[in-house]
Amino acid sequence: MRSIKVRLNLVMGLVGVVTTLVTGWVLNVVLLDQAEKEIRRESLQQMATAQAVRSYTTEHIRNILLSDQKTFHAPAIPSFAAITTMRYLQTTYPGYSYQEVALNPTNPKNQAQGWTKNVVDQFRSGQNSETFFTTGEGAKRTFHYAKPITVSNQSCLTCHGQASAAPSVMLAKYGANNGFGWRVGEVVGAQIVSVPADAALAKARTTFAYYLAGASIVLLSLFGALNWMLSSILLKPMQHTQDALKKLAGEDSLTGAANRRNFTERLDLEMELAAHHGGPLSLLMIDLDHFKRINDTFGHAAGDAVLKEVCKRVNHKIRRNDLLGRLGGEEFAVLLPQTDETGALSLASNLLRSMSETEFDGVGLVTASMGLGQWEPGETTSTLFERVDAALYAAKHGGRNRAVRAKPRQ
Repeated sequence: MRSIKVRLNLVMGLVGVVTTLVTGWVLNVVLLDQAEKEIRRESLQQMATAQAVRSYTTEHIRNILLSDQKTFHAPAIPSFAAITTMRYLQTTYPGYSYQEVALNPTNPKNQAQGWTKNVVDQFRSGQNSETFFTTGEGAKRTFHYAKPITVSNQSCLTCHGQASAAPSVMLAKYGANNGFGWRVGEVVGAQIVSVPADAALAKARTTFAYYLAGASIVLLSLFGALNWMLSSILLKPMQHTQDALKKLAGEDSLTGAANRRNFTERLDLEMELAAHHGGPLSLLMIDLDHFKRINDTFGHAAGDAVLKEVCKRVNHKIRRNDLLGRLGGEEFAVLLPQTDETGALSLASNLLRSMSETEFDGVGLVTASMGLGQWEPGETTSTLFERVDAALYAAKHGGRNRAVRAKPRQ
């Protein structure tokens, strides 16, 4: 017993360490993925905020302020309004930044250069309508979300069409060399929200650290509890438990099919699942025709061989989740989860052909009669068995070597 305890401790320790490492790796991947999704969500929100400020400025502020022929009002410019508003907003979102760049901006400070120019060029070529990307590496990596700035209506050309048509106060401030010649529908620049990776992933790192600490505490506590249970509960009754498991074995010793008890318990479980999830469930019962004649003519050894071969052929036709059971003697049943009556009838037809068209070694052809039915909501196990058994009885009295559907429950 001591050697068993030592080996089990080693196994539990190894399993605990491996489980912690694997789940930690999976959690880290999930946290990083969630962090990036959160970055995207917040980037979209900030971009939507900036877009709303631009639209509001264009529709309600721009014309009023530009009508002043004596003073140039920067808040009349949508880009200035958006950049300034987002700068205030970023006090709540530290580490975030927002910029607007153009290939030919009115204000030279907004000139697209380097990677920002590449983003604008991609939008102008029609490659993307928006884009997420990163720059830098490691802790210096930065996430970016960008949308194109497109000249959407004719009013934009008041300030960016011909220099001769621009407000004089704007020309006095910025001159007539930059920010003109734009056309409706043209992509002239980009809006870009940027998020430093270190700030964005800090929450993920904190969560992961908490997980490691918590997992270590749980693992040590569990290891101690399992050792106590191993010593006081498991080892002593182990032999009794093994004996009990043998008695409760659910397999028919001759054919390897589920015995009647195991089959009935599985049927009860599948009925509960069908009632909960609403899926179909069918039962197929099989009785070999004139099996007593086989035993009397060829002997019980030949009869046993037929039973084994029948189970082999049935198992070859059913799915992994289906269950073949031996109810007694030459009577079998097949449990068919997620199968309606039409599917059960199709299986029965295949089984009839498999049995009646291919001879059994030393015996010849063997046929079977079958009854089948679909479980009806609220129906008990015994009621379902009775309906399908009645269909099986009808198949035998109707000439055998056939399958009959059960009548609906009254």
